[in-house]
Amino acid sequence: MKEQRLNIRKTFFMFGLLFLLIPAISSAQQYPTKPITITVGYAPAGGMDLCVRAIATATEKYLGQPFIIVNTAGGGGSVAYSVVAKQRPDGYSLMGNSTSGALYTPHLRKVPYTLEDFVPILIFAKTPHKGIMVRSDSPWKILKELVAYAKSNPGKLTYAHVGMGSVMHIGAEAVAMKEGIKWTGIPFKNSVEALMALLGNHVDMVSAGIHENQDHVKAGKARVLVILDDEQCHLAPEAPTLMELGYNFNAELFVWIAAPKGTPPEIVKKLEEAFHKGLSDPQFIQAMKNLDNEIFYRNSEDTRKYLEKAYVRLGQLIQDLKIPTEK
Repeated sequence: MKEQRLNIRKTFFMFGLLFLLIPAISSAQQYPTKPITITVGYAPAGGMDLCVRAIATATEKYLGQPFIIVNTAGGGGSVAYSVVAKQRPDGYSLMGNSTSGALYTPHLRKVPYTLEDFVPILIFAKTPHKGIMVRSDSPWKILKELVAYAKSNPGKLTYAHVGMGSVMHIGAEAVAMKEGIKWTGIPFKNSVEALMALLGNHVDMVSAGIHENQDHVKAGKARVLVILDDEQCHLAPEAPTLMELGYNFNAELFVWIAAPKGTPPEIVKKLEEAFHKGLSDPQFIQAMKNLDNEIFYRNSEDTRKYLEKAYVRLGQLIQDLKIPTEK
């Protein structure tokens, strides 16, 4: 009799648990039932904003609900990370951002989030090429000549970059570390301002985005000596990459979509599949060409694995370069 009562209690418990789970399962199956907000970590109309808007527009038809883009700029995208990490993990609050805030920023200053606070949906694009450039009237035609000058003139060369700990800053310092040279970096707000400092003869070289300054490159005012990414740039086809020259550095900057930790796996899968379909949309493909972004796909699980490994590797590089960190 006692055993029978125990079995009855177990049965009621299982039924109760099932009834508790049914709403969650049903909700995930019906998802989405309302607009989805994507918080972008950069200002409206900028490259990152337009990139995320393009994939959002291409994906809406596969989900049956619109995306609402909210721009929360600041801290090189880290402010948006901080905001989304605290949002409800129900699939209606996503983040569209550069991976910089996940891979670089936490090694350089204190932030109120960790990589574990996010569930990757996918990586869908690589950001435009970065490179080390000099004025066209400078005596340096290739990186080797610039390095030779730096060795003969310790501490004399100055270069503009877009912020302490940015991939452009780290790339230039990676060259200096390997060659045993010293040059002085001067931070600017963005790549355009950095190149203006170069053209105004305020610095000797610049490590910055090439796409944003393509008019000056095409006009022959600036010469690209080397590409910081792992592939050559069509805007400067004669310039080699750092990897090709034997430097162990690649400016790893991707655009990804993420959700807060705890977002149900069924919802993550549905979002990943929808965004993946959006990558084939002709208007999205054209938008990426206009932005000089390369479509680059990693699914949710592959994105997680990549970020975890890259975080450790880039953290070690930042430590090796002795880049000052904020306490």
